[in-house]
Order: sequence, then C-alpha cells, then structure tokens
Amino acid sequence: MASVSTLSLLLSSMLLMAATLSSQAQVKTNELNIDVQKHGKETQITLKSNETSLPLVLEFGQVLALDCNKHSLFGTLTQDTNSQELHYKLTDVYRGPSTMKACFDQALVEQFLPINSNLAVTITPERPLLLSIPENTKVRYKIDDNRSNFDIIP
Repeated sequence: MASVSTLSLLLSSMLLMAATLSSQAQVKTNELNIDVQKHGKETQITLKSNETSLPLVLEFGQVLALDCNKHSLFGTLTQDTNSQELHYKLTDVYRGPSTMKACFDQALVEQFLPINSNLAVTITPERPLLLSIPENTKVRYKIDDNRSNFDIIP
C-alpha cells in the first residue's frame, strides 16, 4: 500500500501538470489574438486590430454522456446575409441515429459530439463573426492550417 507521502507527491504532481496544461491552453487562445464575447445565446468573435485576417474552422456540437456506440447529431446552420457581420444561426439541433451495439459493463463517457457540418470562415477586424446557437450547444474552433487541433470557445 502506498504511503501518505507518496500519495501526496503524486497528487501535487498531478495538480502541477493540470496547471501547466491549463496555462498552455490559455497561451494558445491568446496567440490567436481574438476577443470572444457572449451575450445570451449569441457569441461574437472579433479579431484584434493588429491582425489582418484569420481563417477559422468552426465545429458545433454538444458535450454528452455517450456509450460505446457511434452517435450522430444534426442541426441547421443558416447565414444572415443582411448583416454587416458574418452572422450564422444554428437551429433545430437533434440527436440522430446511433449504432445499437451492446455495451456491457462500459461506463458512459462525456464526449464532444459534433454536428454534421463544419463552418470555414475568415474574420477580419472590420467584419467580426456573430454566432447564434442554442444554450446546450458548444463551438470548437481551430485555425484553418491543417495542423492545429480544435479548442472549445469558453
């Protein structure tokens, strides 16, 4: 059985690792040089003025407790062309079909389940991105360079 000091050392190492990962995620978000503001169901993403443009890929979805089956999520994404901003609205989000395998003795795992389509946009300081999404829906983003991973917008 592990001693109290060994468990204490293990716990402090895990906390240090979590803090390091958290600060790395913050640095990555700051490197994008974007400003994210939430106003109810709307999220506005503005590029800071020292950047000229930024190509982004956005992925919409929900964080759900899922089993071992393959699941799907659908929604309708429309663009408001009457706006000065890049304005997109996501509606009619619903669970689609899933496989029906027996998942014996497997716990549910919280996972990000993406909606059936991504959105590729280029934002500029003069033309911010405005997203209207349902409350239980999240947005993940990445720079459109085929190298970066998705990050969830806070």
